[in-house]
Amino acid sequence: MDIADLLINNGANVNLKSESGDTALHYAAKKNHIDIVEMLLKNGADINITGYRGLVPLHFAVTFDSVQLSEKLIIHGADVNVPNDDGQTPLDVVGYNEMQLLTGGPQFIPSGIALGNEKPVEKDKSQMVAILRKHGGKTGQELKAEGK
Repeated sequence: MDIADLLINNGANVNLKSESGDTALHYAAKKNHIDIVEMLLKNGADINITGYRGLVPLHFAVTFDSVQLSEKLIIHGADVNVPNDDGQTPLDVVGYNEMQLLTGGPQFIPSGIALGNEKPVEKDKSQMVAILRKHGGKTGQELKAEGK
């Protein structure tokens, strides 16, 4: 983190994009470097800046099942409903399944179980789903249905 401190203290642009379109915040989120994420946010990093394929740092946090990082990003203002270039919100990325079962509610299908054409997820990410839902997270399909 010393190099990051040095660069920021000497005026480095924390929102500068790489050739692929990602910022330092994207890279820190990909690697789950929570301390660097915090430092970047304190120094003006745009929490909702899109990078390669329209991904925001929250997409990476949920992809790698980092509950702590996801919560930190959300607390700092991450938009839980930003779709990537494929229309996937962070909730879509964790493998949330909108299948309606007998309960009439959306169901989360744990690893290895497929009840139809839904995609089973690699492991139970129900905690991540709960965090996103708590903060208003929706799937791309839900946003489309709302006209967003």
